[in-house]
Amino acid sequence: MAANNETGVCQDIKAISQLCNKYSVPFHCDAVQAVAHFPGPELSGSCDLMTLTGHKLGGPRGIGALIHKPGVPIRPLFSGGSQENGRRSGTENVAGAVALAAALELGPREWRPIEESRNRLERCLKEALPTIVIHGESAQRLPGFSCFSIPDIVGEALLRWLDSRGIAVSTGSACSTSKKTASPVLLAMTGNQELAASSIRLSFIEPLEDSMQKHVVTTIKEGIEHLRRVQGSIS
Repeated sequence: MAANNETGVCQDIKAISQLCNKYSVPFHCDAVQAVAHFPGPELSGSCDLMTLTGHKLGGPRGIGALIHKPGVPIRPLFSGGSQENGRRSGTENVAGAVALAAALELGPREWRPIEESRNRLERCLKEALPTIVIHGESAQRLPGFSCFSIPDIVGEALLRWLDSRGIAVSTGSACSTSKKTASPVLLAMTGNQELAASSIRLSFIEPLEDSMQKHVVTTIKEGIEHLRRVQGSIS
């Protein structure tokens, strides 16, 4: 995975590719989250196989692509017609493919302002919440991602508080919304069940205005104070 979809942490794809090549291991890269942020050739040039999807690029849902280096053997997931040179049967989504191509031709956006906005937000969160743990803070991350934990707060409870006040967050990736267990990614990163269970993910594609940033920080702080009062009264 070129960039994690919970924390935004990026991997050194080139180094991984070199290691795989050294031992003749075919290398597949999930670039779904990362391809909007890095030039496609920079990623695909290091991989034998690379997958991406349209909706992360501003394109429609329901269209993706497998970039396949010639000579790397692959087998169809299911048998049928000879579409896609026998690699995938079924009628092609022509409109989706055209839209995906158009999104790719636009190339990566200018993400620096969003990264600076994310960094300002995290500085304000740390000032307001001294116990906050920002996951992957010291690593290279995608610019519009902030994943953090408050040690004594259940992430799902804070999510519901924020949602009722118009702030949409998640407690993990969209792929794991129905799961009740803590994120295995955060468990591996922290080794702490409590931290993994208290995680909140914020993501945005435009810089936050100062008023919105203040609103987010204030509302998160109010929610945490409320939850601590409730937990104290129960215990």
